[in-house]
Amino acid sequence: MARTGSQDVTLYVLEEQGAYAEVTKGTFHVTTPVTLLGISTDNDLGAIRRAVSLHPDVLLLSTKKLRRQVIEELERIRERSPDIGRVIRSADCEDENIELLTRLTLSGEGGTAVLLEQSSEQIEQLRSIVLAVSQGEVIFDPALLDTMSADRPIYQFLRRLSTTELDILSLLSKGHTNSSIAETLHMDTRTVKQYINSIYGRLRAETRAQAWRSRQQ
Repeated sequence: MARTGSQDVTLYVLEEQGAYAEVTKGTFHVTTPVTLLGISTDNDLGAIRRAVSLHPDVLLLSTKKLRRQVIEELERIRERSPDIGRVIRSADCEDENIELLTRLTLSGEGGTAVLLEQSSEQIEQLRSIVLAVSQGEVIFDPALLDTMSADRPIYQFLRRLSTTELDILSLLSKGHTNSSIAETLHMDTRTVKQYINSIYGRLRAETRAQAWRSRQQ
């Protein structure tokens, strides 16, 4: 469920690399409207559950290699606490994990961002992404397309998007708001919103259809 009003966004960070954890801590401690509830260099299942128990508006998880059991735990969290937004950064995503992340991103309530590590190196972009996710926005890094096998349904879907649609997805992955995308691409904000709704609506439908076909096999 998207947040409303001017209240600060609460954030909990799980960053396995200590050096990055200190940078993130320093950044969000001085950044408004984001309040940092805590930061941990552990990202095992126990650490994730402890973070969720604080019920932050957004959970930021950053890891070198994203493990399947972590994604499955995030799915369970989405079911139990659908209003918690999720920002997931990983330097290494295998094809099968990308499929799981896609399902996590496109189902349930709450905003979700799935990003390659290098896509959100700039702190200002990360701030914008956290705020966008707190408002229920969905961001799936188009750069992940390069890591997918050509026979994956999500790969095939993204390859069918127009240049404008891919441009919009790319800007979303960098934390741009609808207004910023409209300004960059020289279009009305309502047009941008229509594009985004259309893209994710079609992708959700395609994902549901693929799941149905899999059950019939």
